[in-house]
Amino acid sequence: MVEPIQQKIRAEQNKTVELLEKVIHKLRNPLTSIISYSEMLLEDYNIQIEQTEILQKITTIGRTTIEDMSDIRDLSKLELGTLQLYPDAGKYKIVYLVNNVIAILEEKQELNLKVLDNLKKLGEMDADVIRVRQCLTNLLNNALQLAQQKQITLKVDRHTYNGEEWINFKVNIPGLVMASVEIQQLFQATTHDISISDTYISPQARMARKLTITKKICELMGGSFKLESQPDIGSTFTMELPANS
Repeated sequence: MVEPIQQKIRAEQNKTVELLEKVIHKLRNPLTSIISYSEMLLEDYNIQIEQTEILQKITTIGRTTIEDMSDIRDLSKLELGTLQLYPDAGKYKIVYLVNNVIAILEEKQELNLKVLDNLKKLGEMDADVIRVRQCLTNLLNNALQLAQQKQITLKVDRHTYNGEEWINFKVNIPGLVMASVEIQQLFQATTHDISISDTYISPQARMARKLTITKKICELMGGSFKLESQPDIGSTFTMELPANS
């Protein structure tokens, strides 16, 4: 009796995800158009300060809405075990991936980020490039938020373990010490905690959601994602992924 009930619940959950996919598809194009028009108007030097502030709010809300919908969809799929990876696009250079993510982030905010070591020596990676980019973007974005204007460092290295090559992305936030309870709370977001109808999503809730998604995607790719904190070092995010997945 329990199994048919679980199957029915799962079917309803799948329908919800499918509906969300359709909603995102329907809303993405008009929202993107609104964002584009707002950005065009912001380039007009004749607009007043009040108009600039309104247009900036429209652009921010539009981008955030698209991100929120996509995050809820991804988290729903991860909880159901239906998120698909597409690692067959071919190998790509890690230096290009990292530089691309940094360049996109620089368009939205001033980055207080120092990249350690020479990324060119890292070679290539063969994994779902879209998901790896998503995870690295979430990692850097949230580390910058936690750093609160302080400089963070990014270190990427390649190593071999049990005959398999791995890529390590480490982001350190000097001076930030977090209790184990605080760290746990950052990785416990579920679809029960969030709703697309929420009128306000706190920065902390959004951060927990994105970090939870990142952790689950890393694990789906056969890797790991964690946050460690020590008084003399600060807090360090470590994202470890197989070079070939």
